[in-house]
Amino acid sequence: MDISIAGTFLPQSSADCEVSIEDKDNNRQRVKAFVRDLQSKHLERLGRWFTDSSRVWIPPSKPVVGRKRILALFRAIFRMYSDLNWEVERVYCIDGSTAIFASKSWGVLRPKKTYQNAILTLIQCDR
Repeated sequence: MDISIAGTFLPQSSADCEVSIEDKDNNRQRVKAFVRDLQSKHLERLGRWFTDSSRVWIPPSKPVVGRKRILALFRAIFRMYSDLNWEVERVYCIDGSTAIFASKSWGVLRPKKTYQNAILTLIQCDR
């Protein structure tokens, strides 16, 4: 799976996409399952989403490639916060394996500084 977090223009609704209903449902379920595993903060569960060719890009940093490096990135992110949460607000289907999802994120950075953000994430899955 590849993940990129960056701004982009989106259609007014996911209905504007030329994607089958089955693909839309699969993408929504995939995104929700990924965010559920992200929310768990269990690296073993999160690691199932990535392979050695996976890429995570959180601008302005450079992309991180490979399962081990991606999990190290998430481990470092999780350590920066005493509390960190995500909630999916909308899923925009691009095709059968690609979606952009809007989410909000909030939490508490160490030491006790609150954090809140709106995020657009491009998620692309392979078999």
